[in-house]
Amino acid sequence: MNRLWKSFAAFAIIAMLFFTIGCKDPVNNTPDTTKETTNLQLNEEQLGFISTTGTVRTHDSYPGYVNKFIENLGVGSNIKFAINSNKTGTVKMSLKYAFWGGTTEIRAAYIYLDGELVNENNPIYCNWTSKTGVNIWQETETIDVTVPQGDCFILITPVPEGINLPNVVYPASVATPPPAEERLSSGKLPNFDYLHVVSVTEGLVVKGTNNAVEYFSLDISSENENYGTVEILEGKENNAKDTNVRIKATPKEGYKFDCWIGTHPSNDAEQTIKMTSDVKVKARFIQADAEQDLNLIGFGACADLDGNIKYTLTGGSANSESVTVTSLTELEAALTSDEPKVIYIESLITTADEKSTSITAKSNKSLISNYGTGHIKNIEIKLNGENYIVKNLKFSEVEANMGTGNDALKIGGGKFVWIDHCEFYSDLSEDKDYYDGLLDITNGARNITVSNCYFHDHYKAILCGSGDGPSDAMNDVNIRITFHHNYFKNIGSRTPLLRYGKAHIFNNYWEADISDTSAVNARSNSEVFVEKNVFNGIQKAVGFYFETGTAKSGKWNVSGNIYGGASNDFAPTTSTTTWKPKYTWTAEDTTNLSTTIPANAGVISE
Repeated sequence: MNRLWKSFAAFAIIAMLFFTIGCKDPVNNTPDTTKETTNLQLNEEQLGFISTTGTVRTHDSYPGYVNKFIENLGVGSNIKFAINSNKTGTVKMSLKYAFWGGTTEIRAAYIYLDGELVNENNPIYCNWTSKTGVNIWQETETIDVTVPQGDCFILITPVPEGINLPNVVYPASVATPPPAEERLSSGKLPNFDYLHVVSVTEGLVVKGTNNAVEYFSLDISSENENYGTVEILEGKENNAKDTNVRIKATPKEGYKFDCWIGTHPSNDAEQTIKMTSDVKVKARFIQADAEQDLNLIGFGACADLDGNIKYTLTGGSANSESVTVTSLTELEAALTSDEPKVIYIESLITTADEKSTSITAKSNKSLISNYGTGHIKNIEIKLNGENYIVKNLKFSEVEANMGTGNDALKIGGGKFVWIDHCEFYSDLSEDKDYYDGLLDITNGARNITVSNCYFHDHYKAILCGSGDGPSDAMNDVNIRITFHHNYFKNIGSRTPLLRYGKAHIFNNYWEADISDTSAVNARSNSEVFVEKNVFNGIQKAVGFYFETGTAKSGKWNVSGNIYGGASNDFAPTTSTTTWKPKYTWTAEDTTNLSTTIPANAGVISE
């Protein structure tokens, strides 16, 4: 009996050891990447991680990841690692991820080694996972990859938007999956935990490193291939750090090259770029006889964030026919057309009931009233694309709490916009939250000029910036706006309120006979150049005020302003920054602004 018991005990111990060793979960057993191994799990806190365009974070509601995870991996995102292997050989690669977005949305990954795509015909599918339960984080199928001896740079990117991915597996809740030919990549990555690298070749060992040569992507395109073409004269899709590439833009007959837009803006059709970061540029071509309106001054006429590079803003004039609209239906059809359009409005267009509505205008549109009689009421117009001219129109009374509209005019990520000689207003007899903004500029919208406009009878007029949080800064740091020769009358606040971006504010006139007014509010590390303006009856002219939460002050460069009795705390005569734009302009003396601006701002009747 004693011998039997000893045998049983020995068997139990062996079984427990076998179970412990054999069933240990490699997902939660993160190897030390400072040592050579055949089973490497690379995440954002280990040697071998280089960078990501996403956001590294933790979240108690999403358990199961190692250390931290990476989110916000949208279109154009990437994750970069580097490894060192002792010999050339084969490894299996997979991703641990979580994706609980739309059940029919498709996300998949490409892998590049030292700038070369290794799985174009075998993308790593990141199928939908649950947001709750035990299956939040899952590991993908593996792909076989040949790694070179020595250091190797690894780039993980989304499969580009629109690429066919027929082998996606949909969850059971999708009763009727789309046909195989309609299963297209969303161009995004899922939430990412780690890259799993397992050696296949005998004797092959790998480890994380920070010695690999980094590669950067070169992405060039034409804004319109019917107008001109682009080519890489020297270089390729991915290039080693510090190498030079050459690109060229060639217009077609009847067109001319205007500028490169993107990470390396330029007015040179052929340019050489040193690869120190990912490069994404788009060539802009315009009609050969197109010329910039000489009345356009400031960031709306610039292709870059500094104001050095010229951009010819054409609106909807290129290869388009003009259209006059008289109804909401006609207005929506014209604004949402894929083609460039010059849209004329000479009457009141509003909603049929008290409920507001919203229209998102596609790129390359001009919205104009020739006679100053065009009026858009209770309709929010969104300019989220590129290349807009809005001129000589009235915008009013968008009821924020009834319907789909919030602001009279909203530029949510839009670029290259000129708003000139327009009138914006609501009604001060309503509660201050009954209407929202007259002009909101958010989500990194940039290269905008607002000139000769009349803003009046409203509580919170112009908000520039999405929020005060660090995630808002990622986009809004690119906001660039010029305000000049505008007339602000009886506006409670926000003319403008600016977060993170930069604004040039010159030759404007404020006046008010209402209490507790404020004008230029620079917050959240924004910078403003406030030059030769006149404030009359404004209690808080320039500064940082209405501090709430974690919001921090912005900075101001002030010169030649007339504050007209504003509180000394908000009438600065010394500057906290030296920032100025680099474009050319001339600021008038303030002597006659209180007369000339009210007489000339707003719509012009002819």
